[in-house]
Amino acid sequence: MIRELKAFGNFVVRSSRTAVLEPLHQLPKLEHLVYEVTDRCNSKCVHCNIWQNKGTGDMSDAEIERIFSSGAFRHLNDVIITGGEPVLRSGIVANMAAIHGNVTPDAQFSLSTNGLLPERVLEATRKCLERGMRLIVGVSLDGLNERHDAARGVKGNFGKVDGLLKSLIRMREESGNDKLTVTVGYTLSPKTAGNLNEVADYVCNLGLRFLPQMFEEFEYYSNSAPGNFSYFADGTEDARESAQVMLKALETIPPSFQKELFLTLLDRGQFPFKCASLRSFFLLRSNGDVTPCLRYSETRIGNLRETPLEEIWHSKKMEEARVMVDNCRGCSNTWATGWSMRYWMPPFFRLLAAATIKKRLGGRRAA
Repeated sequence: MIRELKAFGNFVVRSSRTAVLEPLHQLPKLEHLVYEVTDRCNSKCVHCNIWQNKGTGDMSDAEIERIFSSGAFRHLNDVIITGGEPVLRSGIVANMAAIHGNVTPDAQFSLSTNGLLPERVLEATRKCLERGMRLIVGVSLDGLNERHDAARGVKGNFGKVDGLLKSLIRMREESGNDKLTVTVGYTLSPKTAGNLNEVADYVCNLGLRFLPQMFEEFEYYSNSAPGNFSYFADGTEDARESAQVMLKALETIPPSFQKELFLTLLDRGQFPFKCASLRSFFLLRSNGDVTPCLRYSETRIGNLRETPLEEIWHSKKMEEARVMVDNCRGCSNTWATGWSMRYWMPPFFRLLAAATIKKRLGGRRAA
């Protein structure tokens, strides 16, 4: 497996039998972006402390329009709009439209929401579809009824999510599956593991895509120090017990690539792969900071309010950050692994093969 080890000058050195120099200007095109439009949140999740933050100050509408008019974004195929809770931001549709006007015409946008403001989500969805945008709406669900409310810290949250999902399904039927996709995201943690099966069944019955995510302690969520892997099997005794709880929960759902990834991480405590962070994607913070990903969200490489992306992209600080990414032990994040798999497939072959074989051998339902 080829892995980058060191950067110097204007080149990146790859380790292999024969060293290869990769000019930075020949890095893959920026094809994907995660944009945290606001770090304000109206939820009080047990596994995340973003809601306790006072906020760093969102970029203005004018700044967003100016920044995304840069040619550096013109090849974007996927844009995830997240937060905090993105619909707390006024003018969210105008912001998404400004981005849409400067990227690949068929780019797919994803809007992530906790569902606490269903009318705002539905209005944003409707207006995006009217503008001809391809849209995925991802709604968080960590349990049914009071179990979801307890996980999210807001009474009545499940009722709002349930109503929102059913309204989105009707909207999808009107607009067509090629324009609107609805997914349900679930956070697997020791506190929610007992809810996994019921959430999977609920999503299956609605005919929606189920997208489980494993709880991790990242600076982004304000729930950990940098690089903490406390819920993986190579940690403390408590960590190993937590891993066993999650492993047992995973046994109740059918085969999928994401399930195989979770099993590997919980068993080994790591899953190194050639990450495409800072090559084909990055995380843009609400204040304009360019950062690698959720784990390294506090690694400020530059700020788009101050410096054009082209200049940041080829800076010495960016070279150093790419080396840091190469030394990462891996993660379970859905978009990070999915986009990285497109960039460097070999490490993922075993997971894909295992999921495919297990599906063919039979399963309760397709995950």
